[in-house]
Amino acid sequence: MKGASFRPEGSIVFLVDVQTGLRDVIADADRVIRRGAFLLECAHRLNISVRTTEQYPERLGATVPELLPFAGEIRSKREFSAAAGGGLLDRNRHIVVLGVETHICVYWTVRDLIEAGHQVTVVSDATSARTVDRHEEGLAAMRHLGAQTLHSETVVYGWMATSTHEAFRDVLALVKGSDGG
Repeated sequence: MKGASFRPEGSIVFLVDVQTGLRDVIADADRVIRRGAFLLECAHRLNISVRTTEQYPERLGATVPELLPFAGEIRSKREFSAAAGGGLLDRNRHIVVLGVETHICVYWTVRDLIEAGHQVTVVSDATSARTVDRHEEGLAAMRHLGAQTLHSETVVYGWMATSTHEAFRDVLALVKGSDGG
């Protein structure tokens, strides 16, 4: 992948399975939720749409409450890929993916999106798995597929491209209010 086009009008965010029933078993879950909330609020301020999935919510619960204000359209699924079923998007979009678990649902989502012709960025600090080694192996596997992995702040600054962007001051306040972790 050459570098994804970070134009906000060409981007979509996929929030994958950050659910109440997984919160206590995911490594660094609080960081994933905090950084995910930061990214989703920035996406909202930049008018970037968000698509959220919940894996078998009858068993794993709903999306965690901290992410609901900016979760966008929520879809229940049983497939491991949030992109399963095809027909989701026009080709050649920039898809930003965050969520859990890195080596399962995030991986299969990224694989399907890349196979469908999209540029994919995985938000490394807003993604995790039950163990750190599973998370790291998942990130490495997605890079091998052609996805890039970036910190949430890198993604947000890429969307704005310049400090003269109309949302820069609002986003800067969110950056300063976050822990950067």
